[in-house]
Amino acid sequence: MPTSFEVRLSEDNAQKGATFEDVLKQTGEFGTYQIRLFIIITLMDITTGQCMSYFVFSNSNPGWRCARYQGSNTTFNETTNFTADACVFNGTKCVEFEFSPELKSITTEWSLVCDQGYLPKMTVSIQMAGVLVGALTSGQVGDTFGRRKTLIAMASLMMVLQIVVGFSNSWQLYAVLRFFVGMATAGTLNISNTLPMEFIGAKYRTFCSSLGVYSMGNMMMALMAYLMRDWRYLAVAIGVIEFPILIAILWGCPESVRWLLQRGRLQEAEDIVKQMAKVNKRSTPDLAILKVIAQGNKELKKREKQYSYHDLFRTRKMGARTAVLLFTWFTASLVTYGISNMYDTLEWSVYLSVVINHSTSMLFGWTVIYTAERFGRRKSYLAYMTIPVVCMVTVALMGALDVTSPDLLTTMVLLAVGGIIACWGISTIHVSELFPTLTRIIGMGACSVAARIGGILAPQVAYLGEFSHWAVPYIFYGTFCIMSAALVFFVLPETQGEPLPENMPARKDSTHRADVRASWMWSSQN
Repeated sequence: MPTSFEVRLSEDNAQKGATFEDVLKQTGEFGTYQIRLFIIITLMDITTGQCMSYFVFSNSNPGWRCARYQGSNTTFNETTNFTADACVFNGTKCVEFEFSPELKSITTEWSLVCDQGYLPKMTVSIQMAGVLVGALTSGQVGDTFGRRKTLIAMASLMMVLQIVVGFSNSWQLYAVLRFFVGMATAGTLNISNTLPMEFIGAKYRTFCSSLGVYSMGNMMMALMAYLMRDWRYLAVAIGVIEFPILIAILWGCPESVRWLLQRGRLQEAEDIVKQMAKVNKRSTPDLAILKVIAQGNKELKKREKQYSYHDLFRTRKMGARTAVLLFTWFTASLVTYGISNMYDTLEWSVYLSVVINHSTSMLFGWTVIYTAERFGRRKSYLAYMTIPVVCMVTVALMGALDVTSPDLLTTMVLLAVGGIIACWGISTIHVSELFPTLTRIIGMGACSVAARIGGILAPQVAYLGEFSHWAVPYIFYGTFCIMSAALVFFVLPETQGEPLPENMPARKDSTHRADVRASWMWSSQN
């Protein structure tokens, strides 16, 4: 037991700037305890990725031909290919459809083509609206009830709803269920990405956040879809896979020590820190530091309540940077999910397209670990954004010159997604390094909302190619990529190696010395 003098000395040291990072250095920043916890929680990314991208297979159109036109008893020609026949022939509508037996989807089950062809894309927009709601609410729920309880609740809801999706008896019920699956998926994803990082030392976080488990889950789903060929079986299988992962979280996932300290629950925090040190085979740190950290967090929480979203635009410079970050996240989501909605129009099979897309995205994500540190955030962003820009320009030229090269088109599209995913990762780093501490979480939330809006609009942009020229969506994506690259180059500063900004910039009408000093510090750091 430490003496009263040792406790006072420990508190004095903590008051001089000790944080939970110092506790991690004593207990181990990425020891056996953290590795085990990281694996258990990160496995959930497998199912969140599958739930998010499930529409690629469930909504897919394998090809169709008209079986009968209105007022006609003529049946389809057995020799006719399963291509998009005319919805109207000699002034009469097609009323019966024959779909390719390659796979069963909601499109084939409820004949969602021709005048109902917009419905599969609309259900994706509805799912993304649910993701938006989940992104907006899960952070507040996690702060109120704790990371662990929120993760278990959201993951359980996601699992149950994903299974129920497989028993939908109409596209309307399917759409409603996808909304709530999207909401639960966003909540699960937000907490599963946050909770393990709160136990891991700073120098290991970039590595842990770039492993690409999300993409691994989508590649696994492509194999499952290929073997099952039925959207109902696939829905149930995705939900069932989550069950053992959820059991593992119930068994091996503790509450966040940082959250417990914010809530003043010192005894629980101390017990977890002791267990962490024991598993990592380290000596138990001086637990008196936790009390001082808890008091500091309490004061910080009071200060955070003074700020809201409008403070992201407090000054002209800060507002411009915020607007650019919002646009980069919007663009990344728009292009990523927009192209995902068009896999069934590419030459390669939808299964192969998903595997190649996510393996490429995962490899690009791994390279960010090196390039962002070696060449800086802004140069890396421009380099990676060059890939989708060149790819989309190539596709646009193919459309303008009426060049038909399915393999080239597919290659360009899948490379574009890899580049945009890498840019999205760099934009995430930019958010952490540009927003001051007291608005960093608010800034991340705002960017997440911008991304969800992009996800909602993405299917509608993809649908443009179905009633106009096929190259129109790609021209749209390329334009946004060019605008995003230009804004990052001309507006955002380089943040590599710079200290994280701590203070808010002063408003122009403020004359308080502290605000002026904070403004000077924030400007000098950025």
